[in-house]
Amino acid sequence: MSAAELSSITVGERRRFGGKYTEAKLPTLHALITWLETQPQVHLFAEIKRQSLRHFGRDTVVRQVLEVCQGLMQRCTIISFDHVCLGLARAHGAITIGWATEEYTSEALRVVQALKPDYLFTSDEMFADVHKSMPGSWEWAVYETQDPRRALQLAEQGASFVETNDIGGMLQAPGFSPA
Repeated sequence: MSAAELSSITVGERRRFGGKYTEAKLPTLHALITWLETQPQVHLFAEIKRQSLRHFGRDTVVRQVLEVCQGLMQRCTIISFDHVCLGLARAHGAITIGWATEEYTSEALRVVQALKPDYLFTSDEMFADVHKSMPGSWEWAVYETQDPRRALQLAEQGASFVETNDIGGMLQAPGFSPA
């Protein structure tokens, strides 16, 4: 989609917020960075998607993302499933990077040891195996967890961050208190 098409998409999440944000539009990365400048407590995890890398090329995408994030690099982590783009990001000034792995093979272990990301992302289903097979000094982030009890289990097993598509439901769960 073009930037104009993207800017017309509403992101109000009627199911979660009712009519409160029905006119909220998808912000550009530049607009998000401008807002983040007023939010010193927030750390941005900016994911570079494979589709963008294929369409525009790694070097172009990495350079443009880093250019927009330049003023907030201390509070911005570039993440991707594409480890090559993360190497470029590090080479071009990214202070922290996070690799999202989809496997725990010997090749993935070689990549993570060479890349030395600050964060290692993996799915909820793979966390135990990846955590066991890829020891390192990175912080662990687990994506696609919707159950508050499971989120707490993951934290007990070493996950520093748990990503969810249902933050409202997680925060309202009885007895759930995120750190």
